[in-house]
Amino acid sequence: MKEKIEAIHAFDQATPDMQKYVMLAPTAAALYQDKLPKYAVIGDQEAYLNKVKQWLHPNIRFIDVFPSLYAERDQPIFYQTDHHWTTQGAYVAYLELCRQMGLTPQNEEEFNIQQVTDEFYGSLYSKSGFRHVQLDRLELYLPKDQERYTVTYVDEEKTADSLYAMEQLQRKDKYAVFLNGNHARIHIKTANPNGRKLLVVKDSYANSLIPFLLKHFSEIDVVDLRYYEEDLASFANDQGIQNMLLLYNANTFFEDPSIKNVTE
Repeated sequence: MKEKIEAIHAFDQATPDMQKYVMLAPTAAALYQDKLPKYAVIGDQEAYLNKVKQWLHPNIRFIDVFPSLYAERDQPIFYQTDHHWTTQGAYVAYLELCRQMGLTPQNEEEFNIQQVTDEFYGSLYSKSGFRHVQLDRLELYLPKDQERYTVTYVDEEKTADSLYAMEQLQRKDKYAVFLNGNHARIHIKTANPNGRKLLVVKDSYANSLIPFLLKHFSEIDVVDLRYYEEDLASFANDQGIQNMLLLYNANTFFEDPSIKNVTE
């Protein structure tokens, strides 16, 4: 973990003009420990998250979403059969992000909340072998005031006019409806004229949160370090990006070594 923090600090020093935010989402196992069977040991995730918060340089703002998610734990903020948060869970995290970034959040009333499937078999369903469970519903928060934007999948050299790949709902991994799954870099150009640019360095937890951010930025670059091979600091400086959000779920952050690639 210290190596990952050091990599983030090195990236911060290489991009001094960019404000950094770090959001590490707790997993369902951490938020619902009282529902786990006896002797199911997961470690103290909250203590690890607090350690990251303490070790980060003061000019990197740690966004603690644990209290906000815990307060909503009676709501369906995580899927039952999948390790991701639901769109509702992502919205809760979005509200906390706005509070920390000084943004005015969109109210839930500004969205048409549309269920697009009630037959979502997620990653936990696949791994566990446990079949006697109610399947998940997957919802999209679609703005009532339609936004115009362009999505470019950079390596694939493909463009789209929606963040949602609806064809993925016919496949097994229905969570890939968000951003058409994971890609090395995605560039989103919105109709917002404010000129603000955001870099999101992320795992797949960010995929369902990013749609909420379109209203606030002119351009959003989304980078997944598991696949991205360029010099990220040079890219951020060349593009004049003012804000960066590093968003991972806690398990990925602690287990995935690719985060150290942020400075390579």
